[in-house]
Amino acid sequence: MPAQVGGRVHVRAPSGSTSIYDGREATVISLHKTKCTVRLEDDGNPPRGTITGMINKGWCIPLPPSPEPPRPSSPPPTAFLTKPANFRVISIKVDSGKGAATLSWMAAQPTNCVLQRYSIKYMIGNELQGRETPDANATSHRITGLSCGECYTFQIAAHATGGLTARATSIAVEVPHPPAPPPAPAPEPPVSPVGMADPNTICPKTTKSYALVIGNNYPGENELKSCVNDANAVGAALDQAGFIDVTVAHNLDAVSIKRALRELRDKATEGSVVLVYFSGHGHSEGGDNFVVPTRMGCVATKQDWLDEAIATAYILTMMAQSKAKAKLLIIDACRSRGRHDTLANTSVKSAFDGAKMSWAAVNQSDAGVNMYSIFSSAEATVSYAGGSNDLSVMTRRLVPLITQEPGLELSSLVKCLSAQVLAAHGSSNQGRMLVNSTPQAWMIDFYFMPPSVGRSTRRAGCGVSEGVQDGGGDGADIARKNAAQHSLFPLSRLCMYVPWCL
Repeated sequence: MPAQVGGRVHVRAPSGSTSIYDGREATVISLHKTKCTVRLEDDGNPPRGTITGMINKGWCIPLPPSPEPPRPSSPPPTAFLTKPANFRVISIKVDSGKGAATLSWMAAQPTNCVLQRYSIKYMIGNELQGRETPDANATSHRITGLSCGECYTFQIAAHATGGLTARATSIAVEVPHPPAPPPAPAPEPPVSPVGMADPNTICPKTTKSYALVIGNNYPGENELKSCVNDANAVGAALDQAGFIDVTVAHNLDAVSIKRALRELRDKATEGSVVLVYFSGHGHSEGGDNFVVPTRMGCVATKQDWLDEAIATAYILTMMAQSKAKAKLLIIDACRSRGRHDTLANTSVKSAFDGAKMSWAAVNQSDAGVNMYSIFSSAEATVSYAGGSNDLSVMTRRLVPLITQEPGLELSSLVKCLSAQVLAAHGSSNQGRMLVNSTPQAWMIDFYFMPPSVGRSTRRAGCGVSEGVQDGGGDGADIARKNAAQHSLFPLSRLCMYVPWCL
């Protein structure tokens, strides 16, 4: 029976193929000649819905689905590249007869493309001189080997994928000629410190000079406050004056002091200057003078002092054994005496004589010529230290005389120093410095700082009026004034009288 709308047919796959619709019963929905549309019966099996096929003897053979018509393709995105902006020359330098120009620009901006590189060409007139290719990340470039005096035109272009190129406005710049060398200054006549042609005139700027500077504060013992400050200040002053070798040491024991003195003796060269400075405790015993090392043992006799302390005679001997032409010893310490001192009951003058005799024994040899000793205190007197942020009475006045008084010969410097220290003590019985030179006398003129050009040497006094103290006044007692105004205390206050036991 021919198929008709509303009738039933069975679905069968085309010949030579299989289909999930095989054997399914369907109802004809529409029919046009042999082409039909059927609805699969709801028999509980998928798939459901309608299919289109051909009617053939009561069977519906499904037609293959019609291919979808191609969708219209969208046009490709437009690629765009901006030109490098703010193209300019940021510097031109000339070196060894050739110029170098540094160019700068803002990066080109690619849209729907990739920036690959830049190209820079430079010309003189219409003649190409060169071409360089900075990479895509560059925003500056240096071009070298340019001819001086020529005007160059620089052009830059950005290059991106797809053959895109964007060129910036060209710029022109002239490479200058190298500056003419300045005329050679007229040679100045050599200026040497005053008197340096005289072999008996010495200053550290023209003569090799060596110094050992020691400051002992005795931490944990009979402690002082300013001696390390003193050593640092004097070391800096000597360095400024031109000493080629300044050793500054703090809180040395006896072994270390002796080792440092031997090293100073051995390093001093022929015709040089050696200087030893000590700030700390001092003592006078049996006509001899001693500087006190740290960690000193118990002392009760003069022999104890010779064993435990450092005699100034030993210091002078080490200096005398050196090859130096001039030897200076500066000791900023007290020279108090204990009750066991054999000279304790003699006059001050006798004490001076005893001390000088011990020095003279050292200075008898020719090596002792030009030996100069400066003590901050006379025999059996004290010397005043400063607070933790200060310097001692003597060193506070010594440092400026070394560094700020060019042309001040040593003998004049000592006169100024003595006057200033004495004035600082006012009516006190302290402040009497002792200066001692060799029996052969100080045979040279020594300057810490040579005089400035056009200035004469200075040998006159320093103009300090006797009895005028640091802050003015009527010469009140030095211990009271120093304690009140400068937080000073005498070194001898902590120099324990014998028996000495640290």
